Amino acid sequence: MKKIFTLVFAASLATSAFAQEAATFVVDNVEYIVTGEKTVGLSGLTDEFAATELTVPSEVVNEGKTYSVTSIEEEAIKWSDLTKLVLPASVTELKETAIYSNDALVEVVLPETLTTLGRYALAYNDALNNVVVPAGVTVIPESCFARNSSMTNIEIKGQYTSIGNGAFYKVPLKEITIPATCKSIGDNAFQLCEELAKVTLNEGLETLSNGAFRQCPKLTEITLPESLVTLDDNVFLEAGLTSVNIPANVKTIGNATFGQTQITAFTVAENNEQYKAVDGVVYTKDGLILAAYPTKGAAEYTVLDGCRGIGGGAFYAAQIQKLTLPETMRAFDSYAFTFSSLSEMNTPASLLYMGEQALAGTQFTSFAFPEGMTTLYDGVMGQCENLQSITLPSSINYVGFHAFYLCKALTEVHCLGAEPAYLDFYEEGDHPFGYIDRDNVTVSVPKGRLEAYKDSYWGSEFSNIVDTEAPVFFPDSFTPAAESELSELGTIDITFPSEATVVNSLPEITVSKGSEIYGEPVEDFGWMAVNNSADKMTVSVFPQDEYGEGYVQPIVLEGGVDYFVKLPAGFIKDSEGVLNQAMTIQFVGKENSSACKVESSNCLVLNTAEGFNVVLGDAQNATVEMYSTTGALVSKVNNASGSVLLKAGANGVYVIRVFDGSKAYTFKVVK
Repeated sequence: MKKIFTLVFAASLATSAFAQEAATFVVDNVEYIVTGEKTVGLSGLTDEFAATELTVPSEVVNEGKTYSVTSIEEEAIKWSDLTKLVLPASVTELKETAIYSNDALVEVVLPETLTTLGRYALAYNDALNNVVVPAGVTVIPESCFARNSSMTNIEIKGQYTSIGNGAFYKVPLKEITIPATCKSIGDNAFQLCEELAKVTLNEGLETLSNGAFRQCPKLTEITLPESLVTLDDNVFLEAGLTSVNIPANVKTIGNATFGQTQITAFTVAENNEQYKAVDGVVYTKDGLILAAYPTKGAAEYTVLDGCRGIGGGAFYAAQIQKLTLPETMRAFDSYAFTFSSLSEMNTPASLLYMGEQALAGTQFTSFAFPEGMTTLYDGVMGQCENLQSITLPSSINYVGFHAFYLCKALTEVHCLGAEPAYLDFYEEGDHPFGYIDRDNVTVSVPKGRLEAYKDSYWGSEFSNIVDTEAPVFFPDSFTPAAESELSELGTIDITFPSEATVVNSLPEITVSKGSEIYGEPVEDFGWMAVNNSADKMTVSVFPQDEYGEGYVQPIVLEGGVDYFVKLPAGFIKDSEGVLNQAMTIQFVGKENSSACKVESSNCLVLNTAEGFNVVLGDAQNATVEMYSTTGALVSKVNNASGSVLLKAGANGVYVIRVFDGSKAYTFKVVK
């Protein structure tokens, strides 16, 4: 036991000695910090330091002990009046923000022994120019030279392997050569280098990351090396490029990679396995996705037959005015046409999806979304200054944040759905119709559905709602109810408010698995529709047997997987000949569980037999609200903490919102 104690005591003494040694001291008004047995780092200048030039010594002495100066520490030279700084051959490292934000510093002499530069190591020095980076430096780190507003020249001797994010952000370099050893150029590495006119990319470079040469207006031409594999989002957004060739090995072209450039036509290497150029427009090799359209391309364009999607930012700020889409078109990715001149376009029935800001800032005066779309995502047509009229088909059930934000010319909204679409927002700043004078907007809805809209969020947000649209035959309920958990999908009963007649007994009903838009089609033998109810108000639809003899052939559902049943329009009518609208019903494959955790977060909802148990986590004095899918307030609790139990009367879908003054949560739950 005594031996163990001696060892512990000895270790304690050693630790204590190190702690005392790891101290700071001052020599000639320069502060140093001990970093090792015989090494120190320059850590700052005292208030008494008055010189404008500093040559750092390779060695310093403190209390009779000699130390080698091997590093410049974090924020060591910051806000100083230095104009010149010379570092000794003993220095191997500049740590993060080592020489940072010095307005008068014109010259820094770096030693050949230097091997490591930290983040922001030489950044924000407004007068610094003509820096020579020694050969031993192998990585140019994040924001290393950012915002050096006088740095028109830099010499990097080494064969570095990467350039970090924002390394030369807003630096007025005129030209730069990237060596073959450099494999990647990071996010926004040369963004806003407004004087950069010549970039030489050598073979070996594999990745140009997000915004690498964004907003470089004088960069009018560039040769991409054959080694390049990835062109990330926004790489040349708002650059001055007039043409570009996509090399053979490029496998990825990101969102708005060439947006708002001066390109009039693209070329692609013939042996590129991922992409091809057709009349100057870039498509994926199989022709399914249009990946990039030249900003200065033709004002009218017809997309290739068979094309299914417009890639993210493909037409960003393009001069395109009229676009003809094929009947195969299914989706627009985010930012597909943002800030383009597009004002005329057909919308084929196959078009089901538009991503965030897909049509934002375009020039449409009116726009009708295609039947089949269910969701309007964030900012889909935000900031369309000329937009006066929009039409929302019956299939739209959700209108997201900023959907028509700042569309100040908007005066007409035509809602064709019998069921009001859900308007998602917390405040005016994220409202789908934010910063629009909504008193000047007329919302027209199907005849007979006026009260349904007035009782929803639409009624609280718009003062002028009229039922002047064509009527639709709309069901009162579905059995099983939408979003029910089912082990198998068999007969669905659709109950209407009046007598219903089946117009087409073999409607084209489809089921998709996993996703409403891109889900895997579920094979069946077709569906049948019949009305055998006593009151003639309920139509039953079911997947039929393989022989078409009118028997039900249930579809087995996988546990926890979403299934979407799509019912076409026009196969049921009422006594006056009014037809049903297209409908999509979602079900979930049943799992054996007594409680369903709706959202994994600090705040969550448990769907229990007693009701919806809202667990508030850290939320204090929160407001908890529960709405029906029409937007009607069902329940509200103020100043809640801990947990709240909400009870719903009728079966169906409910939306629960929690807001504690700083954070908000939204949950969609089913009883």
